[in-house]
Amino acid sequence: MKCKGGAKQQQQHKQQQQQQQQQQQQQQQQPKQQEQQQPQQRQQRQHPHHQHQKQQQNKQHQQHHAAAAAAAAAAAAAAAFLRTCL
Repeated sequence: MKCKGGAKQQQQHKQQQQQQQQQQQQQQQQPKQQEQQQPQQRQQRQHPHHQHQKQQQNKQHQQHHAAAAAAAAAAAAAAAFLRTCL
């Protein structure tokens, strides 16, 4: 098979590598964020009206899922790129 639009695919491949690097940084930050949240969770038990902290946690959780999904998509695209072009 000849590789049509090889340059385009290589550009995409570079972008995917950048995405994966960003995801790794997010994962490194997350344990720190969780450590900071633990004292807040103790406060939540005493003050049920402090629900704002829960929402923040949820946002971080969603970001983590989005990053994982992006990495999975990048890996799949990279695999396809290797199959078709090399």
